[in-house]
Amino acid sequence: MKKNKNLHSFLPLVIIIIISAAFRFIYLDRIPNAISGDELIYPLTAKSVVLTGRDMTGAWNIFNALIFRYPPNQQQAELPYFLHLPFSGIFPFSLFTAHLPFAILSIGIVILLYIITQTLFGTPIAFATGFIAAINPWFIVMGRTGYESTPATFFYLLAFVFILKAQGWKVVWAAVPLLLAFYSYIGTKIILLPFVIVSLSFAYIKNKPKSLKPYVTLLATCIIIVIIYMILINISSGMRINDIFLPNDQIVTDLVNEIRRKSVVFLHIR
Repeated sequence: MKKNKNLHSFLPLVIIIIISAAFRFIYLDRIPNAISGDELIYPLTAKSVVLTGRDMTGAWNIFNALIFRYPPNQQQAELPYFLHLPFSGIFPFSLFTAHLPFAILSIGIVILLYIITQTLFGTPIAFATGFIAAINPWFIVMGRTGYESTPATFFYLLAFVFILKAQGWKVVWAAVPLLLAFYSYIGTKIILLPFVIVSLSFAYIKNKPKSLKPYVTLLATCIIIVIIYMILINISSGMRINDIFLPNDQIVTDLVNEIRRKSVVFLHIR
């Protein structure tokens, strides 16, 4: 009787996983029907690393990514190179292997959303949240591509699960998925500290832990990660961190004006 009850409690999650997997795996070898840019660089570099130990130029090895060094003329994120090693790196090139690690992580995002919602609001709302995430067109499209936002989202959510559910010093283990999230996507490095501060504040209010030391330790670890990163990128040159700007930056105004001028010209030609 107890065994049937346990199976029944897992049934909603199993249904969510099946639906999510169907939308992300069916025709993954054909849709999307091409890759370019970052999607192409990652698997090509992973294949080169497996075959030669270095990237296609021969000037970079994959461990350079751990200290935020990139192949010549390439400034992608760091973790996706490693994610592709057991897929495109080992197996023959195909659209399926190029997209498979991200499709798997996309399913993981749905599962994590289910777990977080179940912890906070119960199974019925968790099932609704998981179902919507499983069939959400934007989640499906991104999950079937090889862009960095998918692993970044997965590992940030995984870290939040650790922070939300772990007790005592176990919460410090959240530093592992947080570090992986930091390596996943250049564009989400900037949110690490705000994310940790908000997550820890929420967990403190919800769980009311006896000691703040684990929380402070986790936050201090993340601060150290950011400091090390800033030191390393200041040593390097040509980093994409220089491309970050605020909405009130002059570059935004110039770009909007340029688009408007081109639109006027286009309308005039028509």
